[in-house]
Amino acid sequence: MKKLLLASLAAGVLLAGCSEEKSNEKFEKEEQELSKATKKYDLVFAELIADGDKDTATYQIAYKDGDKVKYLVKDGDHYHERILKDPEAKPYMVRKPDKEKEVFVYRQPYMIYGQDESFEADVKDKSVVK
Repeated sequence: MKKLLLASLAAGVLLAGCSEEKSNEKFEKEEQELSKATKKYDLVFAELIADGDKDTATYQIAYKDGDKVKYLVKDGDHYHERILKDPEAKPYMVRKPDKEKEVFVYRQPYMIYGQDESFEADVKDKSVVK
């Protein structure tokens, strides 16, 4: 019984690793395709619009096309976020020429952990917000 349990546990771990590897490969392939995309725009903002009456999420995106700021509204099925690895990189949006419905937003992470640098500050004035 113990051998059967250990064998099934080992098989589960191996299969989980395989599925993660396939997901990573799929993601890397998609990233390579997106890097070849011809339509890349500076991102102004991308926001989730709260609407409890809908079954899917809705996103509003503003981006720069030349000197003009343009706006899009996309359902969650056509909106994809990617996290930028370079902390100095500016956020941008990519659209595939063959799939204009799909929008890929590259942005900085909302939160970064492990920043142990401390800082000091002096309070010069206190006021009460009413």
